Amino acid sequence: MNRREWRIERIREVEREWQVVRAALDQLRSRLIGNPSLLQPLDLERGDFNRADERVDGVFVVRMYAEFEAGLRETWTRFFKRRSHPKMADLLAAITAYRDIPEEVLANADNVRRYRNALVHEGGESIESVPVDQVRRVLCHYFSWLPRDWRAM
Repeated sequence: MNRREWRIERIREVEREWQVVRAALDQLRSRLIGNPSLLQPLDLERGDFNRADERVDGVFVVRMYAEFEAGLRETWTRFFKRRSHPKMADLLAAITAYRDIPEEVLANADNVRRYRNALVHEGGESIESVPVDQVRRVLCHYFSWLPRDWRAM
């Protein structure tokens, strides 16, 4: 498997982990209806479940984006032979220019970057949420424009 495919697969793995967690939360929600005290032995309450259920998508968006950023930074140092460590917005713009990636692909990836930043940095930019499956599609699509392998470059 080449490096680009490996990075894309890493993002897909995170999405599959999210699907497992979502299924588990759905099952737990059903069980809590029949037994509202189910979490008490763990010293947890229904509110703890509700917060986890509400925030889990954001956790996996951040994880997916971390895989994406790691791949871009690896490409930057290994393929483009750069030693700098630019901000992600600048890195996306630079790689987009070097690889002649369409502006729409950049705009979508940058929208995910801004959403990730809104999740991580409180009081930051207000932006509409991006569903986990769409995050995966956008980030993998951007990766599809990168060279096939940069490991030995």
